[in-house]
Amino acid sequence: MWSGLALRHCVIARPVPTRSIVSPGASVRNLYQMIPLGRLGKPEEYASLAVYLASDEHYLVGQIISPNGGAVI
Repeated sequence: MWSGLALRHCVIARPVPTRSIVSPGASVRNLYQMIPLGRLGKPEEYASLAVYLASDEHYLVGQIISPNGGAVI
């Protein structure tokens, strides 16, 4: 809380590995090539970011955060 207002953050989720892309086809392999880290984000990586943002352990206010492995759209 800040000045009595509830502040919100936003995490823009990108594709995460699912059973349908465990054995990736050509389109998913192309997606991997566009990501500098060479992989999709893991659900637990998004979850840990959400837990961090829900805590009072940061100096962030009203941010939009896009975990993207280095890929910028």
